[in-house]
Parts: sequence; structure tokens; C-alpha cells
Amino acid sequence: ETVIGGMTFTGKFTVNYSNPAGDITLISSDPEVVLQTTRIENVAGQEGSREITYTYTPSAVGLKQVNITVTDEGNGTYSKILGLDLTTNLPAAPSLDGIDSSIGLTSFNAVWQSVDNASAYLLTVTDAEGNIINEYDDFAVEGTTSVGITGLVPNTLYKYFVKTQIGNFISEASAIKEIETLKPLIAALSVDAYTTVAGVPSLQTLAVSASDLYADITVEISGNNATLFTLGEGE
Repeated sequence: ETVIGGMTFTGKFTVNYSNPAGDITLISSDPEVVLQTTRIENVAGQEGSREITYTYTPSAVGLKQVNITVTDEGNGTYSKILGLDLTTNLPAAPSLDGIDSSIGLTSFNAVWQSVDNASAYLLTVTDAEGNIINEYDDFAVEGTTSVGITGLVPNTLYKYFVKTQIGNFISEASAIKEIETLKPLIAALSVDAYTTVAGVPSLQTLAVSASDLYADITVEISGNNATLFTLGEGE
């Protein structure tokens, strides 16, 4: 059987018997595999079968081989070993595909698809160089599949990925999603017409002020006869 780590698995197997001398007992070699029936009574001299249910709560990933010893209690020298092969896998990682991240100037939503039976999700957010952002280093998220990430820098690349947690088992990381915050826009400035004397250079000063800038201000001249104008030195 294949089991998902962090979940209790319920399985079944069948015991066939033919003319046992007494009751049949069953013992599991592993305490993590709990038999719901450990004794088949009143079957001496009979032929038949009995379905046995067991539960398995894994503590580690990988293959576990469990022996179920079936003994004819009326003839203690007769036992048979039934083998169970149980493979435990990590939970599935969340998918980040096809989700609106609601990107803003200084924020975005980290969003992912839900995974069945997840007890929590572990979110990691970094900048472009891989430096952790705020407390988002395997940040535990319960009961939801989105987190608003705020206090960011405009026009900047960020990355995030998510892991699924079920009990003590944690999935591999999801694919990495890249988010670039929006670039702030400054409306184009219009310069009023001014009087010049033909053939005589003249100087016009344009003052620009702004707050909360995250990059340099660039100035360009466009329009009719733009080539006749040159930009001087500015701050």
C-alpha cells in the first residue's frame, strides 16, 4: 500500500483458514500497524476466510515491511507469516499556477492551491537574491491559502514558494513564483510656451519636485522641433 505521511491509513487483508484446531490469533510485528482484529474465534474444524482491518500511522517516509503472524491456537506449532509492504510518501506540494496575485506598488498576495488534509502551509518569501523577507521563512499559515505581503519596494522582483504540512510531514517546496511590484508613474509635465528671439539661444528653468521616489527622474524633450532644444545639467 502507498500512504501519505501525516495521515492515518486504513488497510485490509484476508486470512484464509481450513480446519484449524482452535481459535486463530494475529500479532503485528510493528506497533505502528494496529490490527482491529487480533483473534478469530469459534472456527475450529471449519473452513473459511476473515477480512482483517488495520490502521497505520507512519513516522517516517520510505518502505516499511511488516509481518503479521497468524497462529492456530489449538496447535501452537502451526503459524504463518503474512507480509505487508507499506510505502510512505511525502505530502504533495501546493500548486501556484493560475492564481491572481493582486500585485501593487508595495504589496502582493502570495496565493496557492489547497492540498487535501493539509494541517498548515509553510511560506517563504525572498528578494531576487534569495534574502528572506521579514518573517516569511517557512512561515506557518493555517486555515487559508493566501497571505498579503506588504511593506515592499516598488518596481522590485520578489519570489516565493510554499510547502504542505500534514502532521509532522512536510512536502518538497512548490515551484518558485516570481512577482514584480508595480512601477510608480509620474504624469507627463507640460511646459508653457515662452517667447524667444529667432536665432538667439534662451534659457528656461523647469523645476520638478516629488516625494517617495524609488528611482531617478528622467527628462526628455519631444514634439515639433525637439532637436533644436538641449538639456542642461540638473540635479
